[in-house]
Amino acid sequence: MQLQLGGCRFGGFVNNAEQNNPTFEFFPPNGPPIISKILSTTLPANLFPLTWLLPSGRLILQSNWATSLLNYTSHEETPLDDIPDAVRVYPASAGTVMLPLRAANNWTATILFCGGSNVQPERCAVRPLAIAAHQ
Repeated sequence: MQLQLGGCRFGGFVNNAEQNNPTFEFFPPNGPPIISKILSTTLPANLFPLTWLLPSGRLILQSNWATSLLNYTSHEETPLDDIPDAVRVYPASAGTVMLPLRAANNWTATILFCGGSNVQPERCAVRPLAIAAHQ
């Protein structure tokens, strides 16, 4: 089973309300796409959310400045505090890594975010005319 997190409908490197597709779905399909709260509220920097599988079986999602936990079996999202100082998702990608899980720290996940862009998210928005030209 694969989990696909949404993006935009018409391609491009940033997103806007006209082409937003804030969903996740499974492959092979097991129902319709599921609307994601975090992807619905993090325009325009929500195309490629940073995602890690935690030892608990939940996913941690980071999109734009927002972060949440996703239980992909119940489709329940739990918002976490914003991660400050920079947008870290594409196109302002940052280096991110989950450190190795070890028995010595009871398999506690540690995720590092390094870098990003301090450009405000609204500066990434694509004007609708630019989208229409690419359709």
